[in-house]
Order: sequence, then C-alpha cells, then structure tokens
Amino acid sequence: MNDDITPFWEHMPEVLAYPLKGENLIAIGVLSILGWLTSSLILLGLLVWIATYNFAYGVLSHTAGGHLSPHSGYFDQMASSIAWKQFALWIILGIPAGMAYNSGGWWLAAPVLLAVLAALPVATMALAMDQSLIAALNPMTWMTVTRFLGGRYLQLLWLCGLILGGSALVAWLLSYIPVAGSLGSEVVTRCAIVSIFYLLGYVIYQYQDEFGMAIEAPEPLRQEQPEPVADPEVLAAQQLLDDGDPRGARQRLKEAMQEQGPWSPAADALLKLGSELEDAPSQLAVIRLRMQVHLADDEFEQALNLWDQAQALDPNFLFPEPDVSLTLCKYLLERGESRRSLLLAQGFVRHFPGHKDNVGHAFLAARIFTDKLGRDAEALKILNQMVTRYAKHPQIDQITKERDRVAALLPTEGQNHGS
Repeated sequence: MNDDITPFWEHMPEVLAYPLKGENLIAIGVLSILGWLTSSLILLGLLVWIATYNFAYGVLSHTAGGHLSPHSGYFDQMASSIAWKQFALWIILGIPAGMAYNSGGWWLAAPVLLAVLAALPVATMALAMDQSLIAALNPMTWMTVTRFLGGRYLQLLWLCGLILGGSALVAWLLSYIPVAGSLGSEVVTRCAIVSIFYLLGYVIYQYQDEFGMAIEAPEPLRQEQPEPVADPEVLAAQQLLDDGDPRGARQRLKEAMQEQGPWSPAADALLKLGSELEDAPSQLAVIRLRMQVHLADDEFEQALNLWDQAQALDPNFLFPEPDVSLTLCKYLLERGESRRSLLLAQGFVRHFPGHKDNVGHAFLAARIFTDKLGRDAEALKILNQMVTRYAKHPQIDQITKERDRVAALLPTEGQNHGS
C-alpha cells in the first residue's frame, strides 16, 4: 500500500462528490435522460445501460492510474465492449444462486447470493485490470486481491453496500414524485454506479504496489515534477509495434529488460504489451524475473503474490528458483495454506524429477495428505514409492517409519481414516 495516498476509507467525501464534478455530471445527466426515455423499450434501454457501464469503467481505469479529476476521455469508453463482459460476469456468477434457489428456495439461495455479491467488487476490479472475463472469474485472482486488502476488503464491501443502499432508498422516495421523480431516480442510480467504480479504481491506485500496476505519481506530485523522459528501448519497441511487428517489439523489450532489470521501463512496457495482446509468455517473463529478485531477498510474500498472478496466466507455471521451493512449501504450511503448499510440492516433484530436494517435497506432500487433509491412502501411496525409489537415501529410516505409521491408520489399504 502506498502510504503517500489517502486511504480509501478516508476518501469517501470525494467518492460521493465525484459524479457531480465536471463532465461527469453532464454524462450522467445525458445517460439518465436517455434511460428515462427508453425505460419502456427493452433493447434501447439495455444499450443505455451498456453505455453507462462503459462510462463507469472509464472512470475506474482513469482513477486506477492516479488521475483523481474527471476528463473528457471517459466518452471514448462508451463504445467499449467491457460492459458486455460485465453483464456476462453477472450472469455467470448468478447461475449458482439460481441453482441454489431451485434446489432449496431462499434458505439455500440467500447465502450463495451473499457470497456472489461479496465477490463482485474484486471480480469487477480484475475485469478492469485484465480486460479478461476469464481472469475476472478466476477464484485465484479473487484470493490474491482479497489477501492484499485483508480486513479492508470487508470495509470496501460495506462502503459499496452503503452507497447502493442509500441510492436505492433515495430512488424509492423519488419514485413517489410524478414524472420528475422517475428521472431523478435514474440520476441517483447512475451517480451511485459511478461513485462505486471510482472507489474501486481508487483502491487499485492505493494498492498499486501489491497489484503490480504501473501507476503514475499521485496527482499533486505530477503537477510539480517534469514529464519523464521516454525510455529509448520502449520507443523503439513501440515503433516496431506500429510497423506491425509485435514479435520484434516483444523481443526488443525482453532484451532491454535483461539489461535494465525487472522493474525497468522496458519490463513495465513488456508487461503491458503482454496484457494488451493476451500474450501470457511475455507477462510470465517479467513475473519470473521479479520473483527471482524477491526470492533472493527472502521476500516470500511478494514472491507468492506474483506466483498467484502467474498461476492465473498459466496453471503450470513453476517457481524460477527450484532451490527455494521447499522453503516456500514449509512457509505456506506454517501459514495454514496446506493445499497451496501441496500444489507447489507436487508440481515440483513432477517437473524436477532429478532435483536433490525431491525427497523433501514428496515427504512433505505425504505429511500434508495424512495430517492436514486426512487422505491417508494417497499419503501411503507416495511413501511406498519413496521407500522403493530412495532405498539408499540418508532419510530412508524416517521415510519407512512414516510409511508404517500411515499404514497403521488404514484397516485396509486404500481406506481413509478421515472418511
């Protein structure tokens, strides 16, 4: 979190006032009038709502970059397709609630619906950052973002709910006023949407380091500092891209990143280019180098956050430094993240069959299966393989003793003591 930025929970007066500033108010007024005029026309009304959410995403993206004042560029967003992805996101997230309602009525649907509503802010931020519906629906992305925010995510949910609830109450009261009241309801509803999307963009701006976003300086600092000089390698890569050579642009940026470092302008440009072209290998190249630096400095939390980002791009992504993998597995286990530790240990054994730490990873995986997950049969299978494969290993006595202990938990092989 950037300590130089006012925390979002202290920024609420500006959040609520934001829809009334500059061209925001003009856009909201136009969209509200169009929504009011097309309220009985389903197709046209839907198109107005699409334009509203495209405008709101423009606010979110602009704010996430550190721009806290309105600008006319929002109108460019109205032709964007991201709002269609937002509607698709709602539909997909709403399916579990609908299925729960059909199965058990409101008693079953209510907790599922609450869980869906709790996931909406983080899914919306993910959609805005990656422009990808898949990333927005990825639970690993949700877990990464909520881990960044910690308990502040509950505060974010509360503030979003307060804005929505307050606007709904005002819109309901206005509905009792003939004609003008319905138009007023349209304005209030769209103001609430813009406020919430501004708040989500501000959260990304505040937690820019955790999100790994290339954020500009806070607005007061930008006014005092001269414009940064563009990196020549980035300019050369941009020229290649303009000439229709994205492969050459990627290669130029990768070579520059190797020379300048993983947090250089070339690395940021490569990360951005990979996101725009949906080129996962380019993004992973930057993430891999940044992870190496964090791992070398024993900054495990930062490395694991990057690993989550890499896993969202490629589920088979491996840590770039195999020698520290066992340490990270134990670190995760100490934090209570058994399944995550198991995922890393199993992936290591599968992809580095000849590594010196193979025994440690396999033994740790067996302990997780039996001690944390209660899946003794799977643990016994791993230990039996280890006894056969590593008969001359210095730790064979410990492995055999653990194999016998787990075998005693099973009346018959394959039965689970936790079942």
